Amino acid sequence: MASEVERAPLPIVPVVPSDPREPGKEATVAIVGAEQQSRLEPIRRRPAPLLFGLLTGHEPFLGEVEPGRHRRVAYRIARSDGTATDANPANPSTAEEIRREAERSRALEAKILEELEKNERLLEQMKAAEDADTRPLDDPDLSERADPRAAPATPAERPLPAAIFDAEHIEIEPGDADWNNHSTLKLTRRVLDADRDGHPEQIRYHTRDGDVLVRVEKDTNYDGRIDTWDHYEEGRLTRRISDANHDGLPDTWVRYRGAHMIERIVDRDRDGVQDAFFTYQQGSLVEERHDSNNDGEIDLVTTYESRTRVATREDRNGDGRTDTWTTYQVSDGHEVPKRVERDTTADGKPDVFETYAGVDGEAVLTLREEDANGDGTIDIKSLYENGKLVRREISDPSLLPM
Repeated sequence: MASEVERAPLPIVPVVPSDPREPGKEATVAIVGAEQQSRLEPIRRRPAPLLFGLLTGHEPFLGEVEPGRHRRVAYRIARSDGTATDANPANPSTAEEIRREAERSRALEAKILEELEKNERLLEQMKAAEDADTRPLDDPDLSERADPRAAPATPAERPLPAAIFDAEHIEIEPGDADWNNHSTLKLTRRVLDADRDGHPEQIRYHTRDGDVLVRVEKDTNYDGRIDTWDHYEEGRLTRRISDANHDGLPDTWVRYRGAHMIERIVDRDRDGVQDAFFTYQQGSLVEERHDSNNDGEIDLVTTYESRTRVATREDRNGDGRTDTWTTYQVSDGHEVPKRVERDTTADGKPDVFETYAGVDGEAVLTLREEDANGDGTIDIKSLYENGKLVRREISDPSLLPM
């Protein structure tokens, strides 16, 4: 009896022994998408008929010329009417057909190898691009990227050939929690799994009408979990949500408009609470707000002009109200305080005012004024030279020491 090697669906590829004169040698299987170092080499060593069934739909099998004697390769040829016949290559009536199918098999096998190698190179390039920026040092954007107060540029999606994606049409029903859509979305879903491990590196969603990009999901560190979600409007990136520490929970939320970022929100301590908020205008940082104790209240606000810090407002005692106001000046290239106002009585109004001079990159106190009785007028004025008290003026006699 002839023992047939079953043709399995992708990614399993049937492989017959390379030497048919070894009757005890078992047929083996190679898995497309196995580890990088071993995936391509077994395919390269395979003779032309080995991918015959995969590529053509005809099923290769092993047969015996006589019981107990050596095996040889034969074929089952599928006919256009849906029937199939067993064919022996020694039969002149089918030899020519088998030869043509074998040539076709070799051509298709070469194409598969080319695609596998192309995908391997693509995956390596994608990984390398995440690890290093290879742009030339004279790139004009480098100076902006080196400035933490410059708005990051809106990233562009790398163009990838459609042929490397597996595509399907899907529909998103209204009210989907993940999409927040008000009407049915008819989309094309394209999946890139370059290493064929069952965990996509990218999933892209396009409109079916016009093929406009609407969403991209990425596994940026290739750990098998999606960690970045990009949202597009009219084909332009407008929002990005990402899991920067790869713990499975989003921790960064970014909005873009035109060529630059306009907002970034961060969960700095990864506890699920947004606690840092950055706002950009015309390519520059203009405000940042922080919740340092995770009570849901902003306790530090910093404003900028022309990428220079100009003022802060702080809630230092944690009561939910601002109690310290600071304006800044630039001295010898350093941002140093110019004036500090404090609310020492927690009544919501400043009662201590300090003025500083900028000297050699440092803030030096020159004047301290106090409203000691809370009536809204200055009662005590202290003057300083080189940071040392030289004179004190007290306008309310009741404040004089006894």
